[in-house]
Amino acid sequence: MKLFEVFASLLESLIVARFCCKFLEYIKPRLTVPASVGLFVLLAVDNAVFSNLAGFENLSIILMLAIILAHQMIFMKGSLFEKILIAISPTVIIMPVSIIGAYGIPLLLGDSANPGMRRMLVLTFCYFLIFLIYEIILRVRKGRSYSLSAFQWGIMLSCFGISFLIGTVVWNYVRNNPDMVSGAVVIYILLIVLNCMLYLLLNRMQRDNIEKQELSAVKTRLEFQEQTAVETARRYEEMRTLRHDMKHYLSAAAELIAENKSEQAKEYIESIIGNKVESGSIPARTGSAMIDAVLSNKQAVSAEKSIAMKTMIDTSFGKISELDMSVLLANLLDNAINGTPEGGSITLIVERKKSMLFIGVSNNIKQSVLGSNPTLRTEKPDKELHGFGIKSMRAIADKYDGAIDFSEDGDVFKAEISLKVE
Repeated sequence: MKLFEVFASLLESLIVARFCCKFLEYIKPRLTVPASVGLFVLLAVDNAVFSNLAGFENLSIILMLAIILAHQMIFMKGSLFEKILIAISPTVIIMPVSIIGAYGIPLLLGDSANPGMRRMLVLTFCYFLIFLIYEIILRVRKGRSYSLSAFQWGIMLSCFGISFLIGTVVWNYVRNNPDMVSGAVVIYILLIVLNCMLYLLLNRMQRDNIEKQELSAVKTRLEFQEQTAVETARRYEEMRTLRHDMKHYLSAAAELIAENKSEQAKEYIESIIGNKVESGSIPARTGSAMIDAVLSNKQAVSAEKSIAMKTMIDTSFGKISELDMSVLLANLLDNAINGTPEGGSITLIVERKKSMLFIGVSNNIKQSVLGSNPTLRTEKPDKELHGFGIKSMRAIADKYDGAIDFSEDGDVFKAEISLKVE
């Protein structure tokens, strides 16, 4: 029987380690095996030593939380909230299931059952149920990451934490008051149901957030299409007007030349080129109608606000799609235009260096932005439908194994993005 207890302890550690290693992805896949084995060994030692020492049960739980959280922080991808969720999930699941099995099954079997057989049934029931719950969680998640807000994460983790504290208090109370076992079993069953409902709610909120992001992406595409259509129509109208007026300009120039006023004719032609031709030029010709439309539109918006816009663009975009590039440039320039005072300037630089593409936008600011809004959260009134600009830029940077950084240098705000293009 003692050998079976050791086997059960190892099995529990294996089930927990398997869940912790599969819920998120490893930062470095080559460390999957050694990190997984290390986690299993540490959990097995904690389970075999501290959990079986009288008076050290709570220390064993705390140590398990610390081991799992350290493993997640060092080796796994994902947000801090996801890692905390994984760290507390074993205790939230194992404790209620263990209490239900330890006290519920003996209540069903009565005192006539053999103690050794009863203990085997309890352990088999508990570990099968724990494995089943973990497997359901992994299948429901299906490899997707959770993109909840900090407030949503705070509520969810608080609920899981409260249920964990309730379970701990009830467990310590039952150990000193065995006659309250039946009530404790009911409480733990309700805790399991509550935690399952919380997890389903977590996934529901995730789906809602994904739908909002998809809606934002569709809105962005429509805005780009609208910008392209507006720019195309505007340039077509400019070309028609220029074509219509060109004969008058040429007639006037020919008349000046005929009168041997060559200097005046030269100045006249140069004024036409400067005022009529170059005024409608595109900031940079990238080879993409969509990107050109974005740049032209932002230049026009800047000009309306008396903001000078300078561009230096290397058009070797590599594997970056024109839609992603358009999203980045549009969001960067929108933020720069909104933050630049009248009479200020914006500089856009896109530069290719080997396998990396560097995008930098700098603009004048009246006062520090990061000082008052370090996370760059949207200041628009409807935050549920806005504030996706920074998120979409970070998502694109992650997509191309890049990074995004915001900084300030005096009265200049800088946004810098690096993308891997090969």
